[in-house]
Amino acid sequence: MNEEMQTEQPKKSSKKWLVWLVIIVLVIGGGVFAYLKLTEPCKGISDQNSKDTCYLSAGREADSMKLCSKISNLDMKKQCYEEVAISKGDITLCKELPDKSSEDNCYSNIALNKNDPELCSLITAFGLKNNCYYNIAITKVNASICALMPDTKDYCYLEIYKVTKDPSLCDKIVDNNIKDSSCFGEVFNQVKSSLDASTCLKINTQIYKDYCYDIVAVGKSDTSFCQNIQDSSVKSFCLELKYPAK
Repeated sequence: MNEEMQTEQPKKSSKKWLVWLVIIVLVIGGGVFAYLKLTEPCKGISDQNSKDTCYLSAGREADSMKLCSKISNLDMKKQCYEEVAISKGDITLCKELPDKSSEDNCYSNIALNKNDPELCSLITAFGLKNNCYYNIAITKVNASICALMPDTKDYCYLEIYKVTKDPSLCDKIVDNNIKDSSCFGEVFNQVKSSLDASTCLKINTQIYKDYCYDIVAVGKSDTSFCQNIQDSSVKSFCLELKYPAK
């Protein structure tokens, strides 16, 4: 009886070891398979274009510049590098792009995604840098960013005025056509509607401030507002309306 029990124990032990051995093999094999799936997901594809497409998709999904580097087609590789850099929001990766145009696009996209105007300064292309500052200024409704634009600041100030209704922004506009008709034209329409003289106080350019008080005087039929006008001809015209001072 004892002899039978002794022979059964080694058999049970050997079965346990066999089960553990199978589990270990499966774990190691699964790990190797998973590793190869991550590092060489397209290795078995023979057609080069299909393999490149596979690595492009894998690089995007894993945000992996290493997978992008396995692409042989230069345009697809550039596209992959750029998309991964933008997805990660890492400007240092933009420097790895093969040409200045792609690098600029990379900086621009990351700047816009982060709403960070400082990143726009990294862009060398004139138009792209200008658009970068413009779009962030409009998104953040921040006129100080307009001042950083190398060109077309006037349109930036105008768009922000339309949101804030702050007439001091019109003073910053250089182009007289935009300043007169588009910006101060809107301000004066606003004043005609509200007849609020406090709006005039926010205008820095004296002649436009004078016109503003003239509009309020006419709207309120009150020549007392004419006394705030500095330009003699505008003031005379205002006083000639012969409205009583209230």
